[in-house]
Amino acid sequence: MRTTGSGALDATAIGGNGTVGGHRFVNSQRRPVLWRNGVVGDPLSTVPAGFALDWLSDDERTLVGVESRRPVEYDCG
Repeated sequence: MRTTGSGALDATAIGGNGTVGGHRFVNSQRRPVLWRNGVVGDPLSTVPAGFALDWLSDDERTLVGVESRRPVEYDCG
């Protein structure tokens, strides 16, 4: 795993409008985030830090991943 200059840790999903979902370090904690145009557009502060983002819907409103070893879905609409 490699951290880039913007703090990106990894990218794991891409939405229909080009938003990239993944993880980065925020205050020394690995967190799920969404990037738009190369910058964090949504820090997903209402999503638990333990959520591992795997998929982002085409309309970029639904996040799917794993939390506590269980599949989880979050609606960002």
